[in-house]
Amino acid sequence: MSLDPEGAGQKEEDAVLAALLAFHRRRQQRAHAAEPRAAYSRILRHFDARGQRLRGERLVTSELIERLFAGAKALPAPVHRELTIAGPPGGVAAGRVRVKNRSAGRALFELVVGETVEGRAPVEVTVEPRHAELEAGETCLIRVAASLAGWQGGDSATLSVECRWPGGRDRLWLVVTASSSLGPRR
Repeated sequence: MSLDPEGAGQKEEDAVLAALLAFHRRRQQRAHAAEPRAAYSRILRHFDARGQRLRGERLVTSELIERLFAGAKALPAPVHRELTIAGPPGGVAAGRVRVKNRSAGRALFELVVGETVEGRAPVEVTVEPRHAELEAGETCLIRVAASLAGWQGGDSATLSVECRWPGGRDRLWLVVTASSSLGPRR
């Protein structure tokens, strides 16, 4: 311990302590004042930015929907293709369908018979030819036949037949009916 007769060291010490205390109080005041405001302003900035993003997404979505509906009006209406074939109960129902190559080049197609979607099941359907290669603009007649073994007059079934080619697909609904008015099987 040392004694300072004039108290010079005490004044310096008091000045440093007062400066540190003032510095500490200012820091606490800033932290206290800024902390609730900082969290509040950070939350406000977050939701403000989110609101702007949502408004932008809404505008983009609205634009896309408008373009979609405008484009849908410009497209031709889808064509519903249906082939109805009828035969006597226990016999065979048959018909023909034409496949045309609408492309500019040679194309291979394949016909695929789907499951029964309505009516009596199962239906045995044969398609001849099932696949072929056609030149541009060329057509091909396809024979479609369904066995009506075990069917009664008035029974019917609907199933899909898809024509698949490298550029897409077309669908034909095949309606098979057993009609008593066509006479018994010979």
